[in-house]
Amino acid sequence: PQIGAARLWRAGSTPLSEAARGDAVRHHLETAHLLLRPHDPVELGSAALQAARCAVLEVLPTPSEHLARSYETLVALQPACPDHLRAYGHDLSPLRFGTWPGLDRTARRLAMSTAGSWGTGGYCWVWLDVLAAQPEGWGHVDAELFVAGLHDLLQPQPPETWPDQHRANLLAARCAELAPLAEHGAAARIAGSLDWIVEDHLRELHPQLWAPPSPDLSAPDEAARREAGCARAHSVLNTHFVHQLSRGRSVIFTDQGLALQPSGCASCTLAPCAALAYPRRNLRDEDPPCLT
Repeated sequence: PQIGAARLWRAGSTPLSEAARGDAVRHHLETAHLLLRPHDPVELGSAALQAARCAVLEVLPTPSEHLARSYETLVALQPACPDHLRAYGHDLSPLRFGTWPGLDRTARRLAMSTAGSWGTGGYCWVWLDVLAAQPEGWGHVDAELFVAGLHDLLQPQPPETWPDQHRANLLAARCAELAPLAEHGAAARIAGSLDWIVEDHLRELHPQLWAPPSPDLSAPDEAARREAGCARAHSVLNTHFVHQLSRGRSVIFTDQGLALQPSGCASCTLAPCAALAYPRRNLRDEDPPCLT
């Protein structure tokens, strides 16, 4: 609860000054740190406890000195949870406790150490949220390695199953966000992955993964987020299939992926969102929930 309260103070909109909100954040994190100190996550085998310890690193006198040991202990406890790798990448960025070269070196090392879970996809998880929030990172990411990681993340396991649809939607949405940055070499290379993700891996539409970040985490409007995500996904897919749609074809979701159907209507568009979201709910293949 203390860590959650700190996040709400940091992200929520309140009439308090930034300094006052910062004090509230620190108070909650310090309280959480004191509560966590008596418990050893490794002895208890608890990734959740270790993730909580990572979340309060900023209250330590020198967070950067504890960063690698804390997060790599966490990843070792639960290597198949992408949230840990994404959080590590965030804290490795210059806006937190790291540097760009250090972030890239760590991402490469984690790609090797988590290869059993993600192939080279660990590199993507570490960079994913950083690139979305800090455009300066485009000058430091290895676009070819990132794209190779995307292929590994979307490889069905076992091969005869559906591609993971939660992951396919998340990565497609992130690639779509890069379109305005397409003049940058790395961004253009990664944004180009949207084509094959949509055509080869998308079987369902998960609207909330396409929604922009909520401005107020304390009271998110889930219906509004779903509507916004649906509108954005439709816009992206309509743009992607503009030539086929202009010829009167319909784009539909099937078990084998997106398919084109001939139509007598010259102004056909994508089917309504409700028909696209989770068409086969019993076969959804979500990422396993993390213990945080």
